Amino acid sequence: MDGPKRIGLFYSLGPHFVRALRQVRAAHPHARITAIVPPGFPKAMLEHADDCLTVPPPPHGLRNAAALARVLREQRFDRLVVLFDSPRLRVLARLSGARERWCCGPDGRHAALEGGVLGALLRGLGRKVRGHLTWARIWLEIRLSRGR
Repeated sequence: MDGPKRIGLFYSLGPHFVRALRQVRAAHPHARITAIVPPGFPKAMLEHADDCLTVPPPPHGLRNAAALARVLREQRFDRLVVLFDSPRLRVLARLSGARERWCCGPDGRHAALEGGVLGALLRGLGRKVRGHLTWARIWLEIRLSRGR
């Protein structure tokens, strides 16, 4: 089976985006690559993209995220690449309708984003709960240790 023919790369400010765009182009020289960027994004950072899709800038609240997912779905990407593995981006990638969903991390490693929307939401919720519990434990330890 051939590689993806249409790839969308969801933006991030900074050199990580340019590096990811370059890596995707090197790995898929014949694919049509679309940079998905906010208005006013520097054109100089898009030299390895074939197309540019302008989308509203963050924050992506629930209503904006649904509209963004519709726009991405209309593009019919074979692969959507995000630059951070967060629950929000996992859900957006899943809702995009792309057959493959990948993350290209700041260290340059690529990994497939597996699992569905519910799993991504539950993992995100679990991380949030663990974070709050860790904060509460630390707060309690500090308060209890003051008298010692």
